[in-house]
Amino acid sequence: MIPGRVEVVSKFNQLPQVKPVEHLFHLQWSAAGKTLSVTVRSKTFRKIKEAPETFKHWVCRLTASLATIDGKTLVLHQASPQIVEKILPEGELPKVMESQLSVVLSFSQFPHQVIQDTETVKSFVVQAGDFPVKVSLTKKSYLKLKKNTQQFSHWVVKISGKLGPTFSKTGFELLNPIPQVFEKQAKNPTHSKDTSSVPPVTVPVVRRC
Repeated sequence: MIPGRVEVVSKFNQLPQVKPVEHLFHLQWSAAGKTLSVTVRSKTFRKIKEAPETFKHWVCRLTASLATIDGKTLVLHQASPQIVEKILPEGELPKVMESQLSVVLSFSQFPHQVIQDTETVKSFVVQAGDFPVKVSLTKKSYLKLKKNTQQFSHWVVKISGKLGPTFSKTGFELLNPIPQVFEKQAKNPTHSKDTSSVPPVTVPVVRRC
């Protein structure tokens, strides 16, 4: 099982329920049949709270790490909100957007331990922290993913999808997976620094699978 990282992305255009906890703020909202819960600092909370005061129409895209899954409740941490103004076409009335929920799985080692589910579907599991995440791809998508990673010396795969059913105490399946391969390159060496061991960085070169 290869190591990886999992992030939760949620979009909403209504302020979440808020409960102050000392100098922190506990936020809670619903999306895709799940209850999302996260505790943030005052600076992060103000960024979300001021959205309706700054923009007439807005959408918050909140990215966070997954801490725990308790039934239909997802506890998040390290939340990073991004507020985007939404421009409505002339004459269109504003609508309350149903909150959205997606999951992004990242890894930098190719999964060679693959299960042949059917003649046309292959699956593998990525250990994203405490969460085993199962990904099922068509044979064509799997072979394309393998080919694309072979084009780069360093790379990272990001697979976005929906939170699916659990298959163990903390594991879950990633539904409707959409994989992308990003190239990673080493930083340019400088004369003033020792670059004998420079970690690669992600650059915007993408191959869709």
